[in-house]
Amino acid sequence: MKRHYLFLFFVALVIISGCAKKANSTFIDETPFELRNVNSQYFVIANATYSVPIKLVLYDSANPHAYFKVEAADLPTGVSSNSVNVYSNDTFTLTLDANNAVAGDHSFSIRCSAPRRRTQNYSVILHAGADCASSMTGTWNARDSGGISFLPPTTSADVTRGTEPGTINIDMYYRSHYCTLNCGDGTLTSVGTSQSSYYSLSAGNGTFTNNRMVVHYFYLGSSTYENWVILTR
Repeated sequence: MKRHYLFLFFVALVIISGCAKKANSTFIDETPFELRNVNSQYFVIANATYSVPIKLVLYDSANPHAYFKVEAADLPTGVSSNSVNVYSNDTFTLTLDANNAVAGDHSFSIRCSAPRRRTQNYSVILHAGADCASSMTGTWNARDSGGISFLPPTTSADVTRGTEPGTINIDMYYRSHYCTLNCGDGTLTSVGTSQSSYYSLSAGNGTFTNNRMVVHYFYLGSSTYENWVILTR
């Protein structure tokens, strides 16, 4: 009789242990976390090769050492993306690479997941449209912020298409700027090249519309003395 009770006691322990392990293995931490700086829409150039860097921040106040995977899901045909493994409170870049994307609006999501955490999906729109560089070509009026004695304060600039989609060349007095345009938000990144041995231009940022561009740059290798060119037409 005692053996029978011992056997039943042993079986009960096994069942309880198994249930505890099962419960532990399916435990989900409901502590909230979030991706910050997610826009509602991103832009790529249709029917071309074009990349869009998406700069994000993963915020998790409860667990600063958690490890997450961030990726784009349900992307349309002709668009791919990298996946990024990041720790809590990291700043990182998710890149969308378009290769002959079909014109129009496409829904996709940015997914953030981690072991024992609730997966979060952020629904966004990918707009594939025309290359905005096409509308920027022509002759513009240019005004420089100064700082170099032989540069005129006002001059003209010829804007032409660059070699890659979404790029332009700005050629003006003694220098040129090669710019990459973000057609989605009206920002640009410039790399200045010099036509004079007296100075060189380094990279800067800026903004643009169809009738106004502002291009920031540094010269003589300085990272503290910023100049800018304002172009209008």
